Order: sequence, then structure tokens, then C-alpha cells
Amino acid sequence: MNELQYHLAEKLLMKLYEQELVSQEEYNQISKLNRQKFTPLLGPLMCDKP
Repeated sequence: MNELQYHLAEKLLMKLYEQELVSQEEYNQISKLNRQKFTPLLGPLMCDKP
């Protein structure tokens, strides 16, 4: 369940970034928080940059 929630949160975050509603720095910070909150199995393998 955490994996699904993580991927949904990241997908939404990417849309916000693409629409320039969040900066690169904000994107990185939120993505890091998502990995901490949802602790996905693949999270540590994900890159901080879109």
C-alpha cells in the first residue's frame, strides 16, 4: 500500500513541477519527504531530480 501511495504522490508532485507550481528545490525536498513518509521499496533507488 505504501508503494502505491508513494507513486501517486510522486506523480502528483511531477505534475506540479511540470506546471511550474513548485521549484526544483521544492520538488527535491517534497520527494525526499515522500520517501520518508511512505518508505517505498524502490524509494532509495529513485533520483532526486525529475
